Amino acid sequence: MDDQGYFNLTAAVLVTVVVVAGFAALMWEGSSASGATGSSLPTVERNLTIQWDPSASSYVYSSAHLSVPLNTHVVFVITNYDPEAASYIPSPSDARVSGTNGATMTVLRDGASSVATEVPFAQVSHTFTISSGIYDVNVPIPVASSSTDPVQVSFSVDFTTPGTFDWGCVILCGTQDMTAPGDMYGTITVA
Repeated sequence: MDDQGYFNLTAAVLVTVVVVAGFAALMWEGSSASGATGSSLPTVERNLTIQWDPSASSYVYSSAHLSVPLNTHVVFVITNYDPEAASYIPSPSDARVSGTNGATMTVLRDGASSVATEVPFAQVSHTFTISSGIYDVNVPIPVASSSTDPVQVSFSVDFTTPGTFDWGCVILCGTQDMTAPGDMYGTITVA
């Protein structure tokens, strides 16, 4: 091979390496910027459960008072054991997901997972709602298959503003006081 052929081959290999490396760098940056979670923030998980409380004679949320670090991507996982639909939903928007990353939630029922943006009115059991002006989140929680076969809902929110924010269920879902901390109402402290 003469010097010109060697030079052309070397240049072609070098260009190929640069193009592949550049493409790999772009792919890496895109994957780390969006991450598996779709956020570049560190991820934490918070779990809540809606289950029967004999002392309240109704279904209640556990983990009413939550704290999350500032500048985190929070994945909420809510496990609902309540098989009853709410008796009254004040607004059609209460049955739609809003304020979450992607305005979606993932529903796991009977081993099958699906992404949803709303729940039919007749299937809404509770909501997880933050109406603070800074964080405006609404997630309708579907009814469980039975009191022993729960439905699980997961969604994520990026918390980038500090403070303590109220959350609660905004629909009529039982006889309990909806504003009683620990029943269907709680707080999220972001610090």
